[in-house]
Amino acid sequence: MLLHFKDVFMTSSMQEKYSREELHSLAIKPSFIILLSDRMKITYKNDLSVENTCFADSRELMAEYRTTFSNDDIMSYILKEIKGTSIYTEHIKIKVPENAVEFFDQE
Repeated sequence: MLLHFKDVFMTSSMQEKYSREELHSLAIKPSFIILLSDRMKITYKNDLSVENTCFADSRELMAEYRTTFSNDDIMSYILKEIKGTSIYTEHIKIKVPENAVEFFDQE
């Protein structure tokens, strides 16, 4: 499944081009977060702090054992999917991962 840029990010302007750094300032649409959560069968948590004492939320845990994901995880996935330094909103399509392993795979 492929989604358009406008289906993933909330934008307040008619801006058609973003840098990779500018993407971090955009809010992710709740509908995209819900889609990811449902598809991967894991829970979204906006704040997975470094001081978290629960190993289940650890970023070091293998993908198939992760039970949560965050905005940082979503941005890492999207930036991995998008090639180039300039992102033109009308041309970008983001692949929705089939499962958590595909989502967290950093290769």
